Amino acid sequence: MAFGDGSAGGPRASGPLQTMSDYAAAAYYVLSAPRRGDQSQLEEARFRNISRQLSSATSLPSHMVQQFSAKLEALLELAALGALCEAGNVQYLRGIKGRTYNDSLIKRGDTVLPSTSLKGFGSRLIEPFSSMLSLSIYSTNWSSFRDNAIITLLDAASIGGDDNWSLFNLAVERYRRGRGGAQENGHNSEILSACKTFLDGHEGAWATEAAELLETCVRNGWFGLLSRWLRSESLTGGSKISLGNDFANKEERAIRQAVQSGFPYIMKIIVEALGMERCKNFVNRANSQGQTALHLACKHRAPKEVFRLLYILGTYVNSQCHLGRTLIHYCVPDLKSVPPVFEEVVKMISHHYLPTITFLEAPEAWDKFCNARFIDSRAYDFRVLIYQLLAYNADMTIPDQEGMTPIHRAAKEGWADTIDVFFRHEHGDSERLQRASLRIRYHAGHTALDYTRISGNIAGEEVLASEMRKRAMGVLPRPPQHLLPMGPQDLPM
Repeated sequence: MAFGDGSAGGPRASGPLQTMSDYAAAAYYVLSAPRRGDQSQLEEARFRNISRQLSSATSLPSHMVQQFSAKLEALLELAALGALCEAGNVQYLRGIKGRTYNDSLIKRGDTVLPSTSLKGFGSRLIEPFSSMLSLSIYSTNWSSFRDNAIITLLDAASIGGDDNWSLFNLAVERYRRGRGGAQENGHNSEILSACKTFLDGHEGAWATEAAELLETCVRNGWFGLLSRWLRSESLTGGSKISLGNDFANKEERAIRQAVQSGFPYIMKIIVEALGMERCKNFVNRANSQGQTALHLACKHRAPKEVFRLLYILGTYVNSQCHLGRTLIHYCVPDLKSVPPVFEEVVKMISHHYLPTITFLEAPEAWDKFCNARFIDSRAYDFRVLIYQLLAYNADMTIPDQEGMTPIHRAAKEGWADTIDVFFRHEHGDSERLQRASLRIRYHAGHTALDYTRISGNIAGEEVLASEMRKRAMGVLPRPPQHLLPMGPQDLPM
């Protein structure tokens, strides 16, 4: 967050408000500060900076205290709801039917939007609501009784004047649903007329700017505009528009954006529109760093549905980037580069006694004998990815440019909770690859077992030693730490 307390408990320097959570926290801070009666806090640079940004967001000067406070109270509720909508939008786009199907959130949003004056609020505060409504329409989780919320948002856009593409997408989705012959009540003609009037008034902007909006549509999950773009259609679908040149590069970047964001439904629409053969070429083409679409999917921990689509498109599972790293290498990154978000959230909820329905237990993993154990939350997604890649015959013995296999990396970086996954499969060449990975020495002369001992990765050492004993491979006793070939701080990067 750009605003709020730092992880160590101290105040963090205020910056630009970016997320809906930022706006909610900032509005609460400015509203509650005067009530605490601390005059010195009101004179701080941070308070003035945040007040200035909120004044811009609400189109009201902060010296108009009564009106500004009333507007901030409305902003606080909108931003809090908007933060939940943002989370729900990402959930849905990643294949999880979460908050977009939450009955309480839907009812609250449908109540607040029509009853709140959105005049003066910037497009940033409106986007989460319009995106969530459009996703509800796209997923057919919709009733015409909710159309008043759409009319409220479209009316706010007509006042603001700026092009808010999330509202264009919402109008396209609602118009397309109505034109698709859905059985609705008499209110249908009113909302369709409102959407068509809105879209007709912005056809010129779409025809002018659509050529540069493909990645934006993918990144935000705007299905309506994305479909129009892929078919080179106007907003109402009645005519064709020109999208300029450089189609192939734009389409390739769009696929990469969908993979990196982890949006399987977006990928499906793109593949259906462009065709399998065209997309097969795109997903196997490397970027400037030598990374294919599967490298990006591993790096950003995409959902399994994204991997399934990439496998169907024939992505090569043993491709290497310019550093020589395979897909499995990307599943064992530097542990310090992956923040322990789950633990921080649990700590925050416990410290502030926050009510929650979130499951707060650490994730569990099961061994071959169905024994469960708690694991590092950061390892959970990577365990799934490694298992999937090995199931598709990924070679775990391929070294990178430093001569390190994925198991060497896992041992060195401290991924104790992923090492056992390398030995789960028993099909095809699995046994040969597993045995070879236990024997391979990094060019400095160390095996994966050596690295677990050097780095103090005791859990990983136990797994590797057990796997070696199963294969009748000699396992030397663990030497004292001072007799190991090097200390943890001297490990090569």
